[in-house]
This record gives sequence, C-alpha cells and structure tokens, in this order.
Amino acid sequence: MIRAIFAVLLILLLGVGCTYQPLDGKQKTRHSAQGNADRMLRVEGSSVILGQAASRPLAASTLIETVYANLQVRDHDAVYDLLMRYPDIAREALLDSDLARHPAAPSLAAWLDHHAAPARGGWSALVDDRKQNPERYVQYDQQRRSLWSAFRKGNFETKADLSASKLIDRPTPWPSIDATVLKATALLASGKPSDAAPLFESAAAQANDWDLDFADRQRLFAALSYRMAGRVRQAEEMEEQVKSLAPSRLADVKDPMILRLALKTMAKGPVHSEAEVASSRMILAQLGEIELQRNSPQAALLSFRAAESKLGMRPRTEQLRLRQAEALIALDQEQPAVVMLTGLAKGEARPEALALLGLIHLRRNEIESGMAMLQESVRLTTAATHPQIHADAGLALLSIGQGQEGLSLLRSARLSFRERGDLRAVRQSLQNELRYAESEGDSNLAQQVRNQLNGSYLAP
Repeated sequence: MIRAIFAVLLILLLGVGCTYQPLDGKQKTRHSAQGNADRMLRVEGSSVILGQAASRPLAASTLIETVYANLQVRDHDAVYDLLMRYPDIAREALLDSDLARHPAAPSLAAWLDHHAAPARGGWSALVDDRKQNPERYVQYDQQRRSLWSAFRKGNFETKADLSASKLIDRPTPWPSIDATVLKATALLASGKPSDAAPLFESAAAQANDWDLDFADRQRLFAALSYRMAGRVRQAEEMEEQVKSLAPSRLADVKDPMILRLALKTMAKGPVHSEAEVASSRMILAQLGEIELQRNSPQAALLSFRAAESKLGMRPRTEQLRLRQAEALIALDQEQPAVVMLTGLAKGEARPEALALLGLIHLRRNEIESGMAMLQESVRLTTAATHPQIHADAGLALLSIGQGQEGLSLLRSARLSFRERGDLRAVRQSLQNELRYAESEGDSNLAQQVRNQLNGSYLAP
C-alpha cells in the first residue's frame, strides 16, 4: 500500500510547477503567414500571435472541449486551473464564431467576467445575446469565418470588411472590437503598420472599461505598429497607458502576448523608473513562468536565460537559475539540472536547490537521500517564507507513510498560501490531502477536506 501511495503522490509532487502535461499530447502545427508577417505574426487556429520563441500547446477549441468534459464530470478544479493558465485563449474562444455557441461557452464567460478588471467583462452578456438573438450574428459570423480562412492561407491582403458600424446594437462592444482588431491585424501583417496602429488604438479604447488585459494587449500592438511606421511619439503615448506591467501587477499577467509585445516596444521607448514599468528582466522572468505552466519548458528555459542576461536586481540570479533547473527537469535533462542545483546549494538558494535535488532523488527512487535533502530544506526555512518547500516535503512524507508529520507540513504551507492570496496553491494542497485521505480509506478526513474544497474560492 505504501509503495502504491508513494507512486501516486510522487506524480503529484513532481507535477507542481514544472511538469504540466499537454491536454492532447501534441504540439499544434504552426502556420506561418507570408512576406513581412513571416517574421512577426503567424496564425494558429483562430489566433494571430507574435513569432520567435512563442509556444502554444493549447488551441481554443481544445480548451473549450476540455472545459466541457471536466464540467460533465463536475471536476471544477480542473476547469479553474485551465482558465487560470489560459485566460487569453478563453477570450479567443468566445470571439470565435463557432466556439462562442459551444455549451461550455457560458462557463468561460462567467469566469472571465468574475476576473475582469475593471469588474465589467461583458462576456456573459455576449454569450447570452448570441443565444437569444442568433440572427444578429449570421452575417458577421460568415464574414469572420471567411476572413480566418484567408488568414490561415497567409492571405493577409484580404480586406477585413467586418463593419464595426453594423455591430453597435450588441449589448457589449466585443463584436465591434473584434472586427476592428481583425482589420488592424490584416493591415499590420500585409505591411501597413501606419494604417493598423490607429485601429489597434481604437480597439483598446473600446475595451478599456470592460477588460483591461485585452485593452493593454491592443495598446501594445498599437505601440509596435506606430514604431514600425516611424511614429515614435504616438508609440510612447500608447506605452504610457499600459497598466499591466507595473512590478506589483506583473505576476497577475497571464497573457504571454502582452509580455512579448512589451519587450518589443518598451525596450525602444523612453526610460521609465522601475516603479512605473517592470524591467525586461522581470518581464522575461514572468514570460518564463507562463511558458513553464503551459507545458513549454524549452521556451521557458530560453526566457529564464534571457532574463538572466538582462540588467537588474529582480528576480535574483539564483532564482532565475532555479527556474532554469525546473525547466531542465521538465525536459528530462536531469543531469544538467543536478549540476546547476549542486552549485546553487552552496549559496543563498541552498534551501530551494536542496528541495529540487530531493525531488530528483525521489523520482529516481532514492528515497533516503531524497528525504534527507527535503528535510534539510525544511529545517532551513519556515512555512511562512517557503510554503512550496514545506508542501513538497509534506507530500513526500505522506508517500512514505509518515502521515501526521506530512499533514502538518502540508497544512502549515496551506495557511501561508492562503495568507499570500495564492488560492490556486490552496486548492492544490486540499486536492492532495483529499487524495491521501482516500488512499488511506480515512472517510472522515476525506469528507472534511471535501467540505473545505466546496467552500473554497472557485469562481463561476
């Protein structure tokens, strides 16, 4: 029984933070546009994204189908986790003329509305109106499908003639915004940035009171377009308006496009104080975090290494190297990860490095040495300062039959996660405790944990 529990918990333990699995086990095929767009934009599904080291392990259709499958079996934890990682793709799904009518669309819309800043969103209103007044969207949907068909073939010269003026009677501005963005995208990709920039700016202005992250994305596209057109003053005005990239909010940015655009525009813009705008080092580090969570460890590794090469004090170099080691572990390159972690274990990052080394040893079934490293990392820290270390060590103890000590560590870590507002980690901790209780046949503990899960933070 202990070995069976160990196998289950070790999978959970090593899955936190660096080994997310793709939903369909495949990377999506990438289609490049032609001409100038080949260097900057490419089409994937119903999305145009910036090139370079971008990764896209999840299509909008895959997201909404997976959300629906999890809703059918009432696995709300999986739904929350998906939408926390992929809010940008959830928005894409609701703007897609086919996916917006999917039975899971109301759940995506409710989640986006719940998390929108400012608290308006309007996504549920759009989904409801589509259902109640489908005739309003027939022509728009036909034109949109035709346009995306041309985009996928690299034909960005096709005019995006979705007239925004015909869409103003909708309860939210999203169809009008979408029409504007598509037209701007076609112009930018066909080599007309001076024509594209004002349209991106207009879309940002329309979205500003509904969904600030979406608006910031369009502002940064506008800034990039203005710079390509040589209109520096307008570019700087757009960059000044971006709200998402203050250091205090950077960890909340889950849209990798915003970060990539920021790197392309702000590096060429005016010098801001770090209190106003995050440095490229911080932006690259956050981009690495997103890539790691989206099961793109190679792209994450590149981002963390690029961050290390930039000037700045945050994040510390030791922290960036720890994240590089996690990316290497996710890439099944344990030996270079061990070399890196062994060096880090001699310095200020000793507790974190020992914890990761301990996980590697556990994965190799070297239980005694692995546990010794994890317990040393716990001794050097507190749950308040390093809750993830204490949570990992707690799970490891549970896996070898030391239930009380393991639960104590897991629960103290959970309190710290809650105090930090890391609700996703709180719920992950509860899920792990529930699995342990069920594997032990402890029905009382299992019910107590289920009650906590049912009363926790899951958004609609």
